[in-house]
Amino acid sequence: MHAAIIPQLTRSMCTLPPMIARLICASMVLSAGLLGGCSSDDPVSDPVVTPDIDDEDEPDLSTEDQGAVLEEPGTCADVGLHVLRVAPWPGLGLQITVRDDQGETPALFDEVGAEVAHESVAGGESAGLTVLAVTEASDAVTELVNALPDGEQIGLWGGATMLAELTPDKAHVRDRLTSWAAKSPSTPNLQLLTELLAKVAHGTGPVHRSVVTAGFEHDAMAGVVPIADFAATVTQRRAETIRLGACVGASLGDRFEVRAGERSCWIEAPAPLAHMKDAACDAAAAAADDYPYPDTIVFELTEAEQETFDLYHTDPKNKADFELSVRLGGSASIAATAHMRGQSSLGCERNSYTVNLEGGSPRRLQPGAADDRFHLVSLCLDDHYFRLMLSNRVMQPLGLYPLDVRFVRLFFGEEDRGVYMMIEHVRDTLVAERLDTAAVVRRRFDPEDKPEEVKWPKDQADKDAVLAEYKALEPLAKESDPATLDTELSTRIDLDGYVRWLALMTLFENGDYVDEAYFYASRESGALYWRVVGWDSDDLLQPCHHNSKFAMEDPNGVLYCAEGDLDHALLRSDAVYGRFMEQLGLLTTTLTAAAVDEVLDGVKAELFAVLAADETAAAMTKLGAKTAAEAHAAIEDNMTAFAAALESRRADLAAKVEAYQR
Repeated sequence: MHAAIIPQLTRSMCTLPPMIARLICASMVLSAGLLGGCSSDDPVSDPVVTPDIDDEDEPDLSTEDQGAVLEEPGTCADVGLHVLRVAPWPGLGLQITVRDDQGETPALFDEVGAEVAHESVAGGESAGLTVLAVTEASDAVTELVNALPDGEQIGLWGGATMLAELTPDKAHVRDRLTSWAAKSPSTPNLQLLTELLAKVAHGTGPVHRSVVTAGFEHDAMAGVVPIADFAATVTQRRAETIRLGACVGASLGDRFEVRAGERSCWIEAPAPLAHMKDAACDAAAAAADDYPYPDTIVFELTEAEQETFDLYHTDPKNKADFELSVRLGGSASIAATAHMRGQSSLGCERNSYTVNLEGGSPRRLQPGAADDRFHLVSLCLDDHYFRLMLSNRVMQPLGLYPLDVRFVRLFFGEEDRGVYMMIEHVRDTLVAERLDTAAVVRRRFDPEDKPEEVKWPKDQADKDAVLAEYKALEPLAKESDPATLDTELSTRIDLDGYVRWLALMTLFENGDYVDEAYFYASRESGALYWRVVGWDSDDLLQPCHHNSKFAMEDPNGVLYCAEGDLDHALLRSDAVYGRFMEQLGLLTTTLTAAAVDEVLDGVKAELFAVLAADETAAAMTKLGAKTAAEAHAAIEDNMTAFAAALESRRADLAAKVEAYQR
């Protein structure tokens, strides 16, 4: 079999006839931020506009008439020069991502033909986004899944139905393909798929995005690549990608020429980063994508805004928005609203906040995260300020925390308020970084039937519908035939992921986590398929809350503080419990003392980098430290004691797993 390149997302110069059926075809899809033309006489492509998920009038991306035109892969691809993205850079600079088929290093020129000073860096992202659009299962598609780079986010579409959301879990994609094992009478809507793919991560995420088709003809086919070579071709192309960085004082619409030998491509500058236009421009940093992410967040309030804030601050249950301006590191002030967030932490002197920056465009907040909203968590209930970050850093590679997070310092004007944790806005991220998220649900206290919070979708009727599907998991876990429970649950939820989370909370001896979880889902094979996100996991090595009143009794003495409705499945089904013990065994094998020390060292380095001033330490009153040095010493001592206690628990659980598996 062969792979054929699908041209798309820019203005094309040619239309090629359909190729034979059953070809595998793939296209490098450009990001939503692309601007460019193909010659000095060609009009400039319009960017694909990413809808704001808070916009009540956002388009319905599930309709047949949505999508971008499938056209040539990369601006000026007709001359073998692929301009993949043109992005603004702080200080009115530009960052241009380009690949040349002939391997020449591109250069940048202004509108009158003078070469512009620029820097370049070869290579870039090894992983990207790939959507497989098929009409039947085949060994060739399975081989392609296996051969794609590790970390690739892969989605699967069978006919007109999504079979798998974007996921790095190749086994899940293969299972969906195998279980489908049917020939669809309908073909995938390629325009819809490219539109969905373009909007992922607000169009600011991975540059490399592909749609791969198999089993049907379409007019977008062009060029043929042997299927056995396709993944290697993708990898090679990504390695050949070059980023150019230039400080050009660019304004919207300014024209520049990218040249490689005698070939050229005209581009137009996108709108500059308004909040960073006065920052110093660094061309080398732009080429390396070394963005000046903010280490400090500054809240600025007028006298009237301060009065409103003070009024809200005195009411621990007040979560109403207040107005302010925000500076991100060295940025200009940005008009914003914010509100206090959390439950128990609402009574803390240092509140946590959700911030919404005005302007409607995503700002780069931290590596991997671009949005106009984010959370700032004060860590006031996190003993010595490292446990939550430790949990997050452990959960990320386990697929349990698909959010980016970092430590920052928060200031109110000139007043240092201490170290905070900046977290991607959870709902925005779970919606924006997937093809078609159908539901985001915050679980609350199951033992007392506290109502869940449906964060997505927005329409009330749609909320009611997805909540009904979520709540259908409870009777499934509590009442289904134990002999078939494992199979039934695994078709509705990432069961390995869920029991992995339970196993980690058990290992961490988390005393309060039943209501610290989000569940998000897309429709896979026509039904919602749920995944879990661990949230606010800072009660580590703590007694189970409520004196273990609601905790399930595990005959093996392993499960810790398990209180969720879903958790009943573990005690009703040997197969589900076996999954849990398998995951716990993997964790006790991999999270050794050395592995935990490595994570803690990383967390300590991150924390101490922002907890470097005495004023910052003094603001974090729970430590009782007057200087940063005193704070560091207290945290290091607590980390050492914590690591020793966790290692003791790991060894104890490892022995129980071994006894169970005999």
